[in-house]
This record gives sequence, structure tokens and C-alpha cells, in this order.
Amino acid sequence: MFSTSKCPNCQKTGFEMNTEIISGSDYKVNFVRCISCKTVVGLLDYFNAGDLILKLAKKLGKDLSY
Repeated sequence: MFSTSKCPNCQKTGFEMNTEIISGSDYKVNFVRCISCKTVVGLLDYFNAGDLILKLAKKLGKDLSY
């Protein structure tokens, strides 16, 4: 069964990602928010840790594929 994600505030279906630095923090974060009302519905790390680990492993000559 397929379902379309909706904003919990306005019930619209469009979302965007917005990068910000939270006050009191030294790190960027990505907010997933509604395009219409800007309600934040999710939070993602600025860096993709998995991708960084794979790149580092490749530089070290290690194969992490399975």
C-alpha cells in the first residue's frame, strides 16, 4: 500500500531540506521541513557518515562491501 507523506501541521505534501547551524552548536544540520508552512518534520546530519567511512576505507585499501 502506497502512502504519500503529509505535513503534520498543514497536510500538504511538499518537503525541502534546509541547512542551518543551531544556536550554541558548532555543527551544521539539515532540517527536513514543509515547503508551505516551514514546519520541521525531520533532522539529518550535515555529513553522511556512511559515505565518509566508505571513502576512508577505500583510501586505506579496505573493502567494506558484502
